[in-house]
Amino acid sequence: MPSTLKKLRPLTDQFDLGDQYLSAPGGEPLKSAIISAHDKRDDQPVVLKYWQKTGSAVDDDLREIWQHEMRQAQRVLAYPGADKVIVELLRYGEASDAFFLAMPRDLAPLDTMVKHARPDHWLNNLDVPRSRIVLWRNAERLAKALEAVHNQGLVYGRLDSSSVFTASATAPDFRLGSFECASDCRRRTKRRSSSLRNPQVHRLSCRSSTIGVRSACCSPVS
Repeated sequence: MPSTLKKLRPLTDQFDLGDQYLSAPGGEPLKSAIISAHDKRDDQPVVLKYWQKTGSAVDDDLREIWQHEMRQAQRVLAYPGADKVIVELLRYGEASDAFFLAMPRDLAPLDTMVKHARPDHWLNNLDVPRSRIVLWRNAERLAKALEAVHNQGLVYGRLDSSSVFTASATAPDFRLGSFECASDCRRRTKRRSSSLRNPQVHRLSCRSSTIGVRSACCSPVS
């Protein structure tokens, strides 16, 4: 009897990948890669975030991380006005060799932008009042993004220059992305209430729901 399961295609069958990473996977366990790409499905340029499969049990953790980020991003984007300060997900899926999320083409992680910004970029001219205005307006955008996260019952997790995305060299446009470390603060509250009654639960309450998310997100929460 023929199988009814759809065969997964390799990532490079679905996207033409760029020559340079915007964020390289490096040697960190469970770390994603971010790269400019071209979506073959609709012939559009995108920024692609993906977790390369290993062919081992680690792939279960990678799947958990990918699904967790996708769900939390969708949850935050449902908040009114969040689409203006949160990175949009154009599409997501599983390839035979990776899990992926596609984002708008013009975005790059802030840490990458800092390294490669032109001399006239506002990031390189913070002694100029106009550039400082852009900085503070971007900080306001991040505050609004975190407000959306918190009002959806989440704690963001790890906020750094790799989780902030930008495109403009002249205007405030910061967006918050990378939700793999976000956690449900309502569940955390329930867990803490239980831990006050049960010391064993207290010892377990700091652990994330999956090994993958716990391993990838070992920084203080925001």
